[in-house]
Amino acid sequence: MSEASELKIEPFFNDDIKNIHPAIGTVNGTAYIGVWVPCQVTDDKGHTTTKDHLYLVTSERQTVLALNQELVKRQWKLNYKPIHYKESRWNLADVKAYIDGANADPTAVFQEVLKIYQEYSEMSSEGLYVLHALWSIGTYFHDLFNSYPYLYVGGVKRSGKTKTLTVHSVLDFNAIFSNNMSSATLYRLIQNSHATLLIDESEKLSNPQRAQEFRNILLAGYKKGPETYRCGKDAKERIEPEGYAVYGPKGIANISGLEEILDDRCISQFQQRTRNKAIANKEIGLLDSRYAKIRGQLCVLFLQHWKEVAAIYAKLSDASELSELGELSEDANTTPPSRRLRIHGWERA
Repeated sequence: MSEASELKIEPFFNDDIKNIHPAIGTVNGTAYIGVWVPCQVTDDKGHTTTKDHLYLVTSERQTVLALNQELVKRQWKLNYKPIHYKESRWNLADVKAYIDGANADPTAVFQEVLKIYQEYSEMSSEGLYVLHALWSIGTYFHDLFNSYPYLYVGGVKRSGKTKTLTVHSVLDFNAIFSNNMSSATLYRLIQNSHATLLIDESEKLSNPQRAQEFRNILLAGYKKGPETYRCGKDAKERIEPEGYAVYGPKGIANISGLEEILDDRCISQFQQRTRNKAIANKEIGLLDSRYAKIRGQLCVLFLQHWKEVAAIYAKLSDASELSELGELSEDANTTPPSRRLRIHGWERA
């Protein structure tokens, strides 16, 4: 007897079943963020174990257990396998505080993010600190947009490029550095966790195949659209093409610059050699509790204000309005004309 004959199968030829992302998203007027929570699990024989389960923390301050039997009640279905980060990007104590009524003030959150960039990076204008702060905040909202510009940080040696990306790694949504990760891992992390991908010193990608994989991700990943396909092995070791959604925030830092087609997808910023020794010598404590607190506030900011951001974005009728929002100024004497700040390929003189 075939497997199909043993099951009751009913097809859906409508949009009643909503595919939802396991990390962050919106569905039916509700926003949510996926959080792994340790749970006590008791089976039908009374045996008890402890196991982490994914919960969706919603804009209604509710929690939804992300198991099929619970999601089907809401006609939701996870479209990707969830990624379980070893360290939660949103502290469970802060999750509980949000469920119990804690709020996030947008101005206060922005100031906290801005302060971190001012503490660790030396930039040529106040506007550049604002740029990085807003880009970090935007990583939590990026799925509301049809595209999200990459962030490119160029400059000479000891200009703080790596440190700037490191600040992004502790603040941005599900941020990961590309170092020592296989291309297959990167594809899955970007797709399954909406990871913010950070690529440092990208000109050192001497392996041609790896360099081509990064190029494929970067060419396709700035805008929502068709999946990028690559071949991989299935459970039976057969080679099968598999599609990946690689849209999401990406930050790049190097000395040599970018090819023109990638440059057109970037907001570009160039840093001079750091002169402030206090800033240059200050190390970023990756486990500093401030960062987790700020990330928690950014999660709450998304859940509380996503509708406002979506409404504002809907009113932006064309790319020229987006470029007006992104206009920043840099020192004309130190920034080449071809490297002015850009958003979505629209250059501002």
